[in-house]
Amino acid sequence: MVRATLQAKAWDRERPNKKPSTLGSEAGWLREMQDAGYTPDLPRVTVQPACTLDELAVQQVASRALDRCAAAASAWTVHNVQEQVARIVTETGVRAPPPDELREFVTLTTRLAVDDCLSILPPDAPAPEHVAHLTTLHVVAAESELRDRLASRATVHVAGATAIVREPGLDGDQARAAAVVASTRPLVVVEGAAGAGKTTMLGAAIRAAERDGRSVRVVTPTKKVAEVAASELGVPTDSVAALVHAHGFRWNADGVWTRLAVGDTDPETGTTFRGPAKENRLAPGERVVVDEAGMLDQDTALALLAVVDVTGATLALVGDRAQLPAVGRGGAFDIAAALIPRVFDLTSLHRFTDPEYAQLTLDLRAGHDPAGLFDRLHAHGLVVLHEDAEALRAAVAAERIDGAAITTATNDETRELNALIRENRVRAGLVDDVGTSEGSDGLSIGRGDLIQTRRNDSEVGVANRQTWIVQKVGDDGSLWVRDSASGRKQQRTVRLPAGYVAEHAHLAYASTAYGVQGLTAPEFHTILSDALSAAGVYVGLTRGREANRLHVVAADLGDARAVRRCTRAGTSRGVRAHR
Repeated sequence: MVRATLQAKAWDRERPNKKPSTLGSEAGWLREMQDAGYTPDLPRVTVQPACTLDELAVQQVASRALDRCAAAASAWTVHNVQEQVARIVTETGVRAPPPDELREFVTLTTRLAVDDCLSILPPDAPAPEHVAHLTTLHVVAAESELRDRLASRATVHVAGATAIVREPGLDGDQARAAAVVASTRPLVVVEGAAGAGKTTMLGAAIRAAERDGRSVRVVTPTKKVAEVAASELGVPTDSVAALVHAHGFRWNADGVWTRLAVGDTDPETGTTFRGPAKENRLAPGERVVVDEAGMLDQDTALALLAVVDVTGATLALVGDRAQLPAVGRGGAFDIAAALIPRVFDLTSLHRFTDPEYAQLTLDLRAGHDPAGLFDRLHAHGLVVLHEDAEALRAAVAAERIDGAAITTATNDETRELNALIRENRVRAGLVDDVGTSEGSDGLSIGRGDLIQTRRNDSEVGVANRQTWIVQKVGDDGSLWVRDSASGRKQQRTVRLPAGYVAEHAHLAYASTAYGVQGLTAPEFHTILSDALSAAGVYVGLTRGREANRLHVVAADLGDARAVRRCTRAGTSRGVRAHR
């Protein structure tokens, strides 16, 4: 304290000119700061108060861990439970306890949670630690209810013949599928390979239903896919989550679903829930079409069925089981396809300019002779070998042109490629690197960059995985961005606040497979690694109209085949799929 006082006196004595002679107007200073972007009296972030391990309820943590496991998959391992327990303990802000105490708490809580699980394996079957075989009665009951609701629709006989749909450009499969989607059948399932013209078929079905006086509502598993569908179909679309939310369904951060009754207090807004708004009410006989239904998770599907069952609406699921499944507990589309007497298949491809390649993608989708398919891809010049990861990234970054797309297996791979591609674009003068903001991936964002928003925000006007081109960077780090989606007559421009940019926006020159499903581009590059699923490979090789290339780090074709054999299996598709 004495030392600090002496230093302050020395400063005043030795540097008298640094002391202001007049203090001026504090109000004037404040105005200058506000003009520069300073905002006074911002709401303070609520800080989680620190607690001790003794303050945590073991049973509650164990229950929440199982809720999270159930939201992510139909079956899981002990290690999955332990991971969720550790995450919850971290999130509660526990003061750093002695390592032995923390380890004992996590072990005890994990054991308690596992004791509440049941195994889907036969009673005498071995249960290796790496095999996902644990589930809960809640998961089994939810899947059983989903099956029952779908089965009750699938077995209803509808009198009368289905009207024929005739439009120029439709092949026979598309015409039959459009007719059944436009019909009054309680449940319809349409499946088509990538490039089979599912969107064209849906457009014809909507017009046919409208001619018969029936309305069609298109919803999708994600807001991003809904934006794409709206652009291609020219009709209003929304996510399934938005529709069921309007009908009172709510879900928390652990993936636990509840439903509000009219008159209940909405925990999100604190207001009284009055039921769905007029635009979200379903009419009896209205057709609800779920596009990209393979990505629909069980909880959302069950909520949707509860809504359509009460309102008397009919349901059509359109998708492709060979493409990416739901991020969470999936299998709804698979269950519906297994229960329905007939799945309407679209088998002719319209997307690809090379007929031979179109047939190759169908063989890839069927999964017959994977080794032979890989050799055929290589024979077509579509497999590119690189000596190491650095060479691969450099080659892909150099080849990227406007309109091309790049898919990877992991966010880390995506970040590395995005950084390299951005460097190339800065050197080429396509991106400004002077006035920049920082995205959620820690990379700079400047004027001219292609970015992706990662959280739905109705106030800002953006959707998760929507892509934008940066028009201007504000002094406070905010961004003015233009919708990069092609085909729009008027491309929207929105302002992304600095806080949103820092937490929910990042570069989008490369993306994971989930970021590109439902999109098409002239050219696609896919990075093959042991972290990429078979569905991810199929999606990456079917998005490009003119060219699709597979990049792999390998010394020769034999090594490349070994990497291809290591591609992982897809995510959860239901309890029965795990057996």
